[in-house]
Amino acid sequence: MADADDDFVKVVKPVYRLSQAANNLEKLEELTTKCSICNQSWTNSGMHRIVSLKCGHLFGERCVLDLLKTNTNRTPCPFCGTAFRKGDLRAVWPSKVFHEEVGLTEMLKDELKQAQAALEQTTRQLVQAQEEFNFYRDQLRAAAPQTPANQPASQEESALAQAIHSSQQDLEASGLFQCVHSLSLSSKRKVARALTVVTSQETVVVGKKGNDTTFGLLKCHLRDLEIQETINNVHTASIRDVKYSDSIIDNGSATILSTGIDKTLKLTSITNNCVLQKFLLPAPGWSCEFDCLDPNIFYCGLANNMVHMYDVRNTKCSMDEFSPDTSQVPLHTLLSYQPATGRDLPTTPQKSLFCGSLKQAYRWDWYSDAKEHAPATLGYQKK
Repeated sequence: MADADDDFVKVVKPVYRLSQAANNLEKLEELTTKCSICNQSWTNSGMHRIVSLKCGHLFGERCVLDLLKTNTNRTPCPFCGTAFRKGDLRAVWPSKVFHEEVGLTEMLKDELKQAQAALEQTTRQLVQAQEEFNFYRDQLRAAAPQTPANQPASQEESALAQAIHSSQQDLEASGLFQCVHSLSLSSKRKVARALTVVTSQETVVVGKKGNDTTFGLLKCHLRDLEIQETINNVHTASIRDVKYSDSIIDNGSATILSTGIDKTLKLTSITNNCVLQKFLLPAPGWSCEFDCLDPNIFYCGLANNMVHMYDVRNTKCSMDEFSPDTSQVPLHTLLSYQPATGRDLPTTPQKSLFCGSLKQAYRWDWYSDAKEHAPATLGYQKK
């Protein structure tokens, strides 16, 4: 008998997940718009308003009263069988009651299908147009050296084109460099003054004039300068300097530090194309630089020969100010540098900040054994 039983597979009892079933039932009830007894839409008032039983299930009041009339004793709930009396009824006033309209639902489904079909067709057309654009662009580039260049529209553009061509010839003649591609931003003056190369993203970022009152940042991909994107309304006056950092704020993405004549210093994300932080300056900004050791610290050189140090964690004011006893001329260049340490250089500073103005060049040095967070100036000469 035992051998005969081995030929049969034991019956496995199904495991019912009561919690999951209860959750599905609750979701179904939330979407229900009709009374489950009479299959008619609920109302917010009147004889068929929504009432809740002791067990929590919802029905129309008229249907529940009819059930109480047919059952003289305790009346069971049609869903769970829990007995209830008339005193257990509780009225429910929902904020909205949606009436199901089959015709409207079918019409909306048809419109959705048509919209999806139109979207797919438009996507295919877009892909085809992009392929055609890339094909004709390559054909145009291949034919460009064989066709004569267009005549410049003005003498200024002609002079600019000749200067670019002359500089390219000089570089190629030296044998050290070769011009791969050039991009003309504008024939007007004072359009672009500063740029920085974001090596991690193979992108060059240029401070570019938008109109008479706005200045932004132009991003150009180094592999194809035709791929451009503009971040508008970064400054309201000419941008004097731009720098970038991969280790501040934006989780590894490049962040641009820019300053200008509008007396502001700004941090801009080139990933999201938005200004992250803004610092007000006491004078027009001419140069900026990130600290070589601490990624949270950066500097700004002003038009009055002062350097302001800022910390990204303190947006109220500058952390320190450095003012040498020299002429108040604009600082056009800042460079943060960490000197190489060695046994024969016991007085090597921890870091240095090189400053270049219209009259002299000097530096500020930081030492690790300094008691106060204040740099000391080292020899600079007036010329």
